[in-house]
Amino acid sequence: MIVLENRYKVGTYIIIEEDTWSIKQEKVNKMLIQGVGGFTDKYELIGIYIKEKYYFIYNNKKYEFMIDNFECKNEYISKTEREFKVIISNQIVCKIRYIPFIDPGFLWYDGDIEEFDFLLQFYNLVKDKTSIYNIIKYIQKKQV
Repeated sequence: MIVLENRYKVGTYIIIEEDTWSIKQEKVNKMLIQGVGGFTDKYELIGIYIKEKYYFIYNNKKYEFMIDNFECKNEYISKTEREFKVIISNQIVCKIRYIPFIDPGFLWYDGDIEEFDFLLQFYNLVKDKTSIYNIIKYIQKKQV
């Protein structure tokens, strides 16, 4: 069993067992949080976790990686479309093109784009070695 803190919906957890996942509203006793994850607008599971080694998960596939061979990108490829990519050992393992939700209320109040864009939020968690080390420290604190 793998437990991810769900960044798509705060206060919930993604439980992965075999090739299936479920969402729990609260942490069950003695569940160790092993990573963070969430869902695209098409409910594709994206996450990173530690279970003796480092893993990136995309839907039902998991990819082992080392910090030095992990690369994540999220950039505009047109005026309205973004592309999220994860590259492990120079091989693209995840590539998602999407149109991010832009809250029209941003015209009247200061908002955070990441609040509505999980892929951008996830990218910011793993965009470079320092960010990955920080998320690993965060995960390790949650295990205590």
